[in-house]
Amino acid sequence: MRRTTLFGLLLLASCVVAQLVDDDYQKYAKKLSEQNLYQQDDEETLNRGKAIACGLCNLALMAIKGQYTMNREGTLGRKFSEEEGMDRLEKICKKLAPSMAKKMQGYAEDTLMICKRVVREHGQDMLDALSVGDDTNDFCQEEAGLCPMGHDKMLKMAGDVVKQEREDEEKEKAKEKPKKKKKKRVAKDEM
Repeated sequence: MRRTTLFGLLLLASCVVAQLVDDDYQKYAKKLSEQNLYQQDDEETLNRGKAIACGLCNLALMAIKGQYTMNREGTLGRKFSEEEGMDRLEKICKKLAPSMAKKMQGYAEDTLMICKRVVREHGQDMLDALSVGDDTNDFCQEEAGLCPMGHDKMLKMAGDVVKQEREDEEKEKAKEKPKKKKKKRVAKDEM
């Protein structure tokens, strides 16, 4: 039941902020709502949905920046069209959704739909902003309205979280493996 509350929030946010509307997402959210899987008052799921959308927006922004830079510099051997770029982003969504859903304790299908929605509703605006030389650091926060902070701050925070997780894992491993006392070998002639 918590699963689709995040869709309600994102549905509302898109009506206010986005110019484009992802019809596939709207149909998906409507279907979930009709099945009573959507609860508008589930704060935990709403916050999880916000976090997923923000993270996916930042990942899409990084991918678009990379593709834009490679196109501009000609490092790919050929230039990708905008349509090819958006298709590649949707393929990235398919790869990212299951692992992101697992980490966020969500559903892969929901996360995939959110990712596709971010790409379809904001991907072109990201590319346009890069094309005219706009600073895109605050795009997901200011333009898309999906994040409480800018891209650089989000990356730093994510790096800090990963670092802390690694430290915690190392501490757990150290606790699990108590040091064994070495047994002295007794020479056969001492027996």
